Amino acid sequence: MSVVHILPGRHQPPHDDHFALIRHALSRIGGPLYVALIVDAPGPAPRSDFERAAHLMNQPERAPYSFDTRRRMIEAGASECLLPEESARLVVVPLVRPELGWTTVEAIFPERRVWIVPDVGEDFDDAKAAFFRARGDAVLRITAPTRTCGWTVRRLIAARDPRVAEHVPASVAAILEGLHGPFIQPEKETRA
Repeated sequence: MSVVHILPGRHQPPHDDHFALIRHALSRIGGPLYVALIVDAPGPAPRSDFERAAHLMNQPERAPYSFDTRRRMIEAGASECLLPEESARLVVVPLVRPELGWTTVEAIFPERRVWIVPDVGEDFDDAKAAFFRARGDAVLRITAPTRTCGWTVRRLIAARDPRVAEHVPASVAAILEGLHGPFIQPEKETRA
């Protein structure tokens, strides 16, 4: 039976740590890597701690970009951050939150699934790994950098702060500027 490697995530927006994780994952696997961008779907009220945490992660203020916009950013950033042969192995797909649509996950990926989950000591990532294992899937934990996070990047975007470019590839920053307008340097106070 064939094996499929899946990196699930929101990537709201994709930042440097995401691309470092992708590159590390590609170095560890032989075939394609499916970057499964989580798309929220209405569903029943969360029942478990994991479902409650996933629901909170997908609140509108934490998930401002559509699948198509995130796909464009992933593809642009991959062209910039990865070697051409690595970039060619990426497949970006939409994925309903697994805890809401496991039968959909099984239909999209009927092969033996190996989920790529960051190993940075976050409770949510541990819960994600446990969720996949409980369904009989394999999990590959990859130590990932923790230099930035989506919350930091979204805060800088909201402030139109040019330091956003310190956290995302230049190609992603260009897409973000196209969406939000130019990021501007704050004016320095002058003394009279």
